[in-house]
Amino acid sequence: MRALVTGASGFLGQHLCSALALRNDFVVDLMRDVVRPFPVSISAGVVRGGLEQVERAIAEYEIDTVFHLAAQTQVSTAVADPVGTWEANVRGTYHVLDACRRQFVSRVIVSSSDKSYGAGPAPYVETQPLSSHGIYATSKLCGDMIAQAYAQEYGMDIAITRCGNLYGPGHVNWSTLIPGTIRSLLRKERPRLRSDGGPKRDYLYVEDAVDGYLKLADSKHCGAFNFGTGKGSSATGIVALVTHLMGSSLEPIMDSKAEGIGAGGIEIQEQVLSCEKAKHFLNWTPKHTLEEGLRETIDWYRNRLA
Repeated sequence: MRALVTGASGFLGQHLCSALALRNDFVVDLMRDVVRPFPVSISAGVVRGGLEQVERAIAEYEIDTVFHLAAQTQVSTAVADPVGTWEANVRGTYHVLDACRRQFVSRVIVSSSDKSYGAGPAPYVETQPLSSHGIYATSKLCGDMIAQAYAQEYGMDIAITRCGNLYGPGHVNWSTLIPGTIRSLLRKERPRLRSDGGPKRDYLYVEDAVDGYLKLADSKHCGAFNFGTGKGSSATGIVALVTHLMGSSLEPIMDSKAEGIGAGGIEIQEQVLSCEKAKHFLNWTPKHTLEEGLRETIDWYRNRLA
């Protein structure tokens, strides 16, 4: 395939670009940032700049497949900067999709999120209604529905991914639970939990997410697909497992208020994905258990931060 990846300098984007290049696909990276903490195989081209460069890149490189990953991904940032989040996640999505429409791109994969299900019943299935719950979740829900609208209105070949919480080598947003905990323990510091630690989330190793993206892109299937493990883990459980795997005895510091929920907000207690659709149509299941993924992740940080 001749692929364009938006958000190529992001955590998932780096891994996806590397996997595409290793398959000998023609891959063009669209990125604003030039620093990449994760080594990426040489791509066919790199386009510097924001999403305003999408249409030019599609035309110049004769792109047939677009992976739209570029987004503002942090809940706390969304609370602090809602307008910037709307710009990135809503305007950014329709900007990319309209460029794809005008350039007759054959296939588009749009990255949504399990957060688009909001406070809906878990485990989430693709057929249940999407639900707004805060700024970040609403921005992802809007992008998801915009992608659905373009597919319905223009007959575009669009698939939508709804992934759980991604983790793995190269994730350097230290406010995120897993990398933040690993870095703290490597520094002999107590990790900090920015919630009561109880709500459960579906944690998916990034290489398994990339495998899902590639299988979906190679298929003819459209619409939404969940990618997760089908199992929920609490923040306290994740920290305890990471601490055990790293041979540490440090106890976490518990903050009383969850970060990034907003004034008066109530944190969703369980966000877990059913992935039966991906298993049935794509023959996809995650290859890594949580412990296996965390071991590989810890080794990566240990080799670079210790």
